[in-house]
Amino acid sequence: MAQKRKVTEPRIWIILDHPMQIATALPLATHWRKKTFVNLLISPHPYWSRVDIESYRQFFDDIFILERPDYTCQPIRVMFWLWQIQRLKRRISHLGIDCDDIIVGLSVFHYLENIVLSTHRHNLKIAIMPAIVYEECTRNLDQDIYYTPPEGWVANLLVEPVAGLYRTYCKKEKLYPETYWRLRYRKPLLEIYDQVLVMGETPTKNSLDNQRIIAIPYPYVLALDETELEVVKRDSEKKVVFFGDSFVDGLWGVKADVYARYLNHCLSYLRTTYGTTHQLIYRPHPAETDEERKYLDLSQFEIETDGILAELYFYQNLKNIDTVFSVASTSSRAAFHFFLNAYSFIDIFPFDNIAKTALKKEMGNVPCEFFIQELSGIQPRYVKPENMNNARKSCQNALDMVLQYQRQDKIL
Repeated sequence: MAQKRKVTEPRIWIILDHPMQIATALPLATHWRKKTFVNLLISPHPYWSRVDIESYRQFFDDIFILERPDYTCQPIRVMFWLWQIQRLKRRISHLGIDCDDIIVGLSVFHYLENIVLSTHRHNLKIAIMPAIVYEECTRNLDQDIYYTPPEGWVANLLVEPVAGLYRTYCKKEKLYPETYWRLRYRKPLLEIYDQVLVMGETPTKNSLDNQRIIAIPYPYVLALDETELEVVKRDSEKKVVFFGDSFVDGLWGVKADVYARYLNHCLSYLRTTYGTTHQLIYRPHPAETDEERKYLDLSQFEIETDGILAELYFYQNLKNIDTVFSVASTSSRAAFHFFLNAYSFIDIFPFDNIAKTALKKEMGNVPCEFFIQELSGIQPRYVKPENMNNARKSCQNALDMVLQYQRQDKIL
C-alpha cells in the first residue's frame, strides 16, 4: 500500500505542451511534492510521440493528456475548433481545480493554458519560461516585420472572444513566413499571471524593479538527489556527445559540402582529443537524414538514433556524460543548463557576422569558454561544483516563495 504524503499547501497544476517542457516540470514537481500534490496537464505537441510519458508518472500525482486545438481559417474547421475549446473547458471544469490551487504555466500562450487561466481567473497563476521566451513575450512586434495570417485574425476576432479566452497575437515574419509563429498574449504578462519566473538570464525589459518577476537558474539540478550530484562532479569513463544538424540544404548561407568539410575537421578534433579516453557519441538532429551522414566521417563515433529530445536525454544519461559539443544546436545550451561542460563550434565555421550574432544570441547567457576558438587541446572546464550548489539553493528559494506568496495573498 502506498504511503500517504502529508500535504500542507494547495495543490499545484502544471501545464505544458512541448515535451521539452517536461524537463522543467520534473524538478518543479520533485521539489513541490515534498509539501503538496502536483498534477500535470499536457496539450499534446506532435513530438510527444517520441516520449514515453508513463516513465514520468512517478514524478506527479496525476497526469492528464488533453486535446490540442489548432489554428485554422477554414470555416468547417473553425467550427470544430470552437467545439474543441468548449469541450476542453468542460473537461477542465471536471478536474476539480479548487479556488486555492496554484496554476503553473510552462507553455505560456498555447490554448490549453489559456483555457485553464481563463476558466480560473482568480487562482494564483505562475508563469515559468526561458529568458528567450520572456523577451519574445515582451518585445514589440513591429508591423513592418510581422504580419497577422488569416488564422490569427480568426483566432483574435472570433474564436477567443466567443470562447471567453484571453486574446492573443498570432503573427509571422514577412520575410520568412514558413518559420514558427510569434504567439503571445495581448495583455502584459503581469495582468494575467501573479508571478513570472524567468529561467536563465536576468530579464531586461520593464522588470528590474518589479518583485513579481524573478530570474532563476534552470531548475534541472533539483531533480537530482545529493548522491547524483556527487557523481556528476566526477570526470571519468564518461561520454563525449556531439549533437548534429540538418545541413543537407545548407545552413545560414553555408552550402552542405562546405559545412561538412568544417564539421569533419571538428569531428576529427574530437577523435584526437577524446577518442582514447572517452566514448564518442553522435546524436543526429531530429530532421537529419542519411544524406547528412554521407558527407561525414563518423569513425569511432557510436550513432544514437533513439530520437529522444536533448533535455530528456540528459536526464536519463547525466551521470554518464562528460562533455557536450555541437555546431549551433540548442542542445549545447540545454547541456549548459544541466551543468555539463558544453561547447559550440560556431566560431570555427564560415558563417557571416550576421549569422554568428544570431546564433550566439540563440545560445543565451553562456560563458565565453562555451564558444570554441581553435581546434587544439582539451577545452577549459568551466562548470564548478559551487555553481550547481548555488543554483540548487536559488531555485529552492524561488519555488518556496511561490507557496509563501499564496499564503500572504490569502492573509491579505
